[in-house]
Amino acid sequence: MKLPYWVRGDTNAFFGFGVNVLVNVLTLTGLCIGVVHMASGDVFGTILPALGVALVFGNIYYTYLARRLARKENRTDVTAMPYGPSVPHMFIVIFVIMLPIYLRTDDPVRAWQAGLAWAFIIGVIVLIGAFVGPYIRKYAPRAALLGTLAGISITFISMNPAAQMWDMAWIALPVFALLLVGLLTDVKLPGNIPIGLAALLLGTAIGWIGGAMSVPDVEAAAGDIALAVPDLKVGLLFDGLGDMAPLLATAIPLGVYNFTEAMTNVESASTAGDNYNLRSVLLADGAGAVIGSALGSPFPRPSTSDTRAGRRRAAAPGTPWRPVWSSRCSASSACSDCWARCCQHPPSCPSCST
Repeated sequence: MKLPYWVRGDTNAFFGFGVNVLVNVLTLTGLCIGVVHMASGDVFGTILPALGVALVFGNIYYTYLARRLARKENRTDVTAMPYGPSVPHMFIVIFVIMLPIYLRTDDPVRAWQAGLAWAFIIGVIVLIGAFVGPYIRKYAPRAALLGTLAGISITFISMNPAAQMWDMAWIALPVFALLLVGLLTDVKLPGNIPIGLAALLLGTAIGWIGGAMSVPDVEAAAGDIALAVPDLKVGLLFDGLGDMAPLLATAIPLGVYNFTEAMTNVESASTAGDNYNLRSVLLADGAGAVIGSALGSPFPRPSTSDTRAGRRRAAAPGTPWRPVWSSRCSASSACSDCWARCCQHPPSCPSCST
């Protein structure tokens, strides 16, 4: 079976997931520099390159898992899980781990070391969880797993950006309205322009016309563009692990939360019909956290919960979940039993054509 690497729905996925990752990267950069007062050279020269390498290899690995699942089930609509910086973890590692160390020592490097040690411990716990997680998932009710995911999504992923929209509502609200129309309806834009691209172009145009952007600012930002290659920061990691005991109070429960989040993400994918092997996902997440901490990044990168089940299965197996809601499972199209089977096992229900 020949699997495509790119189909029409992938363009929306590219802009939706790409912009999401970009916003998260900008947020964690601001947190490192503005809250912990890390040197910009350490952030731009070490942490972000380590994050970039992890993003590339993590998404390549998840693409491999998706294509393997597609071949196993003889399907062409399997969707890769997204791999990127987790919103809850960004705030946890900054405000719970690094900031208290910085306030106590007034040394951002010590705070960085603590963050690296914390990420390493998280990774080890997730690796251990890879061998117990499948059994927990087997006996835990689906509602419990998805309820946890919903709470995290509403609190960290939805409410915070919704509040920030009002800082420049004259830009955000038109973009938000366009996204609602494009994602929740079957309305097509002229020329079949992807909704993600259209929203990005609209917001950019309003920002430039309204004066929120300026040429000097863009020129100054362009002047800072540089290529940086991550290197091993094992010394910093070991220094942080040398004072590991205080970190265990938060690292252990948050490590458990980390692999629980991965379980809920896999369960969410399963509700859309993509039954990934939980152990493979957890091993990737744990290894990513351990390797990332050795490269100098204190931010574990799990499979993200930013895009979930129920979305249109139009993209290729190599593409993360598309940010387009599906109209396939409509309660008005069939009886309740038929509708339940359709939503549980897309792309089509055996008893109807929806």
